[in-house]
Amino acid sequence: MATTSNVVNCQQFLLFYTEKNNLAKQPALIILHETICMLHKLILLLAINLFFIQCIAQNNKGFEKPDYAKIEKVTKDKSSPNYYPKLLKRYLSNDNTLTDDEYSLLYYGYFFQDGYSSYGSASKFSDSLKELFKKPKTTDDDRRNIIRYTKDDMKTSPFSLRDLYRLFNLYQADNDKTNSDLCLYKLEKLAKTISATGDARTDSTGLHVMTVEDEYTIIALLGYEFAGTHKQTANHCDYLTLKKNDDNLDGLYFDVKQIFIRFGNTYSDDKK
Repeated sequence: MATTSNVVNCQQFLLFYTEKNNLAKQPALIILHETICMLHKLILLLAINLFFIQCIAQNNKGFEKPDYAKIEKVTKDKSSPNYYPKLLKRYLSNDNTLTDDEYSLLYYGYFFQDGYSSYGSASKFSDSLKELFKKPKTTDDDRRNIIRYTKDDMKTSPFSLRDLYRLFNLYQADNDKTNSDLCLYKLEKLAKTISATGDARTDSTGLHVMTVEDEYTIIALLGYEFAGTHKQTANHCDYLTLKKNDDNLDGLYFDVKQIFIRFGNTYSDDKK
């Protein structure tokens, strides 16, 4: 469970890497569990703790809501180094020189791309994945297939937190340090981007998310369980209730104003 008073910061957001949150019980996220040796866990935990300090320092400076008009203008300017196709090409080529500001442009700039969907991408391999996840134990071939299916899904949802975390676990199970570290790095960057926009405690400080899928994924990654109620506030936030937890939180708020702007009333109508 999340244990700090500041509900949504990177420290909480990334606790799932340590496997302290017992995510096997979380309905919002399908996770492939494999045993990782204790030494590796300790090394990974140390690296994450160093990252926590940076995230907390950032959050103490206050939250900053995305300036969507500016993001759209900058990412659509073909003469700009922040022209979206250029940034996306760097992200997909695993460019580790991308800055925090560029990650923000990437995540929130995806709103303005033709392939954007407020619900995330629907996997064309969903039936195959369900069958693989049902198996009590996965083989090497199973893992390779799940990796292949998930990577294909990410062609249309390159910033899916769920899929990145799934790949992280799969690569860990295959002792593929290069790719697991890469997924971890991208998750950290996206966690920092999202956690900088709010604390999820009120409908004026909701976390700005790009998809509904990310709402449920974040709840699971924070160690909470969704209690079943998903409603919208007058301030255009999604409010998701939580099951009883150590922080005594009834729910979390996610700012979806940009989703409404992007799709008008279709988002609200679809959820009725």
